Amino acid sequence: SNYVTNAQGKSVLKPELSEDICSVFCMEHGHCQRGTCVCDAGYTGDNCNLLAGKGPQLAKIRSNNTCNTRERPCRKIFIDATNLEDRDTFSCMVKEVKADGSLSRNAHIEDAVFISAGRMACEFPD
Repeated sequence: SNYVTNAQGKSVLKPELSEDICSVFCMEHGHCQRGTCVCDAGYTGDNCNLLAGKGPQLAKIRSNNTCNTRERPCRKIFIDATNLEDRDTFSCMVKEVKADGSLSRNAHIEDAVFISAGRMACEFPD
């Protein structure tokens, strides 16, 4: 059998077998070698799901990329992007657009919240 009973009495995969397991996502652009995903040329990341040397790629700004605070409250914006890894730290820079169309010199930096493999959200400052 490939299973053993652990200290809590549960049936689990033998440790020597579980060390050789990779995520199913590894197989798209890599192969599993002793529990480590080894990436094909041009790919990187724990699961070989990132294009090497590309960095995050903006796909779409959901909601509006501008918000008129005189018309409605502006609280959050959703951003779709590719080539994201969930352990990356992302920030959003928010600048006010003046009535004449010029940008304010003041910028607010807000932490982005990672929602899924291709989406993050940023809060607007109060």
